[in-house]
Amino acid sequence: MATTKRRNAMTPVDEGIAAARQEDRDRKERTTDQKIGSLKPGGTIELTRVGNTRVIAERSGDGKRVRIVREYLAGHELAGERVIGYDIVLDQVW
Repeated sequence: MATTKRRNAMTPVDEGIAAARQEDRDRKERTTDQKIGSLKPGGTIELTRVGNTRVIAERSGDGKRVRIVREYLAGHELAGERVIGYDIVLDQVW
């Protein structure tokens, strides 16, 4: 009776794909942090978009707050609505 060995090791191609996916995840995380960190007062950047919904980060005019906001775009049943997810106060002294 012949037995087949289950191969647990990844092929070089699989390893390359896994490494590329990890690099992509790392780059996105770094890029998002860098984008938010580099916002100038009054600035806005898009963090992500899926269909008719996007998430943006916006910095207040005085530069002391960063808001993470979900916006519903044209074609969505809630088009024009904005939902604040986070309101972050920078350099707050307690």
